[in-house]
Amino acid sequence: DPADGSVKATITGSPWTDTSQRGLAYDPTTDVFFIGGWNEGVIYRVAGPSHATPGETLGQCSPDDPSISGLAYNMAFGLLWEATNSETDTIYLLDPTTCEVLRTLPHPDGGGYGGAGLEIDGIGNLWTVGQNTQNAYLVESGLPVSVGLSYRRHELARMRSSVRDRVEDSGRHAMHSLEFGLTTLGT
Repeated sequence: DPADGSVKATITGSPWTDTSQRGLAYDPTTDVFFIGGWNEGVIYRVAGPSHATPGETLGQCSPDDPSISGLAYNMAFGLLWEATNSETDTIYLLDPTTCEVLRTLPHPDGGGYGGAGLEIDGIGNLWTVGQNTQNAYLVESGLPVSVGLSYRRHELARMRSSVRDRVEDSGRHAMHSLEFGLTTLGT
């Protein structure tokens, strides 16, 4: 309960509770959680409290990069972002059912096992952390969280054929294209 901090419901299940996980995202329209981590390299779709069997594993998939360090769900497109903690620390846009890669974004720190955590804000920007530099980053994902159906179809088609340009902007790293941009916040 946000008013007093008391716990109103919990879920548990298997196999997703058998080891520590690093990422958690939620789809409030279907009351489904996405849970995953680098120990298994699996993203689980888990039934939320409104389901007949809360905590039940509804499905799972294994992304191409199993080094899951964070997850964020875009409700408008029904797609899942995966942050990784790997040599490249790439951020992936995935089909949450199959883990098919639809788009990739470079991590603002450029890799080196520093990627950690991922969150999506109210307009579709991604927030992530660079553990190696101790910076927090705002990454413009290019996918808003509230759009009409015709825009969704157009944008999903465009994802498969996008081209990115990199630009340096006044001492801060910036990635610009039709799809995304980057702002560095940090020390």
